[in-house]
Amino acid sequence: MTTLGELVESVIGDMRQYTVAQETTGTFVDWERDGGMNIVGVQLADISSNLFNARVELATGEIVHVSSYSPDGSTTTCPPWFRGQDGTAANDAVPTNSRVAINPAWPRHKVAQKLVDGIQSLATELFAVAETNLTTVPQQSNYELPADCLSVLGVTLEDVGPTQMHRALSTWSVDSKNSDGKVYLRVYPLGLSGWTMRVTYRKAVVVPAATDLSATWASTGLPDSAQDLPGLYAKAQLILAPEAARTQQASVEQGERSRSLQGWSPTSSSRRYQELFATRLADERRKLDARWPVRPHRELGA
Repeated sequence: MTTLGELVESVIGDMRQYTVAQETTGTFVDWERDGGMNIVGVQLADISSNLFNARVELATGEIVHVSSYSPDGSTTTCPPWFRGQDGTAANDAVPTNSRVAINPAWPRHKVAQKLVDGIQSLATELFAVAETNLTTVPQQSNYELPADCLSVLGVTLEDVGPTQMHRALSTWSVDSKNSDGKVYLRVYPLGLSGWTMRVTYRKAVVVPAATDLSATWASTGLPDSAQDLPGLYAKAQLILAPEAARTQQASVEQGERSRSLQGWSPTSSSRRYQELFATRLADERRKLDARWPVRPHRELGA
């Protein structure tokens, strides 16, 4: 089951696959603590070169600032404000001997946010599908629907016989403006007791928090075939970072990246990702509409 964290790693892998200079990595050993057991620094290992004013990304996604690091004795110094850099959240539960990235080109918390932005953009174009079973009451005409119901796709009635066949109801309507704020299915009283009425409906897409890397794709409610869409959206946004660095005339990034990138490269790549995203989104929308059309029916009272 694909998680947000796995999507993050997939995007970073795609962004780095053509890069000659891969990011420097190391190992998190432990936190440095003072006499009161307060965290005042970080212990690192397996880094072959000196570090000065480095951004170090931990396994939890937190980025810490390291003023200096020396491979000799693995000595690390940090300022008092070294925790939670670049908008990341401080998290003490970093696994021992876990991987760290030094000055990551694509910080995982930023990639996660772009992926979540992509899922949010899908929420306005696609929809999730769910079912709920209601039990008939002889003279009842209003049945409460789940709070996440946006619209009803179809209503069937299950036979009580051994076949348990589902027959489509031809007359029903949805009352979404009830005074109690709830959504109701309205049908003519069926005169049946204890039969199962199955309602298939559209529900809103669940957008995970960018910090919840364990959130699964299934929890969004989106179809499995659409898993590539947030990645295309994220890459269209992230690929523009080198171009932004070129505008920083006094920065090291401007000089280094200008030598290896043509001016049109990031923007043209971003445009291509946007085109792929739009094409795939249209495909997914067509498949959803074809798979889950609203069943023909008469509105109640029509």
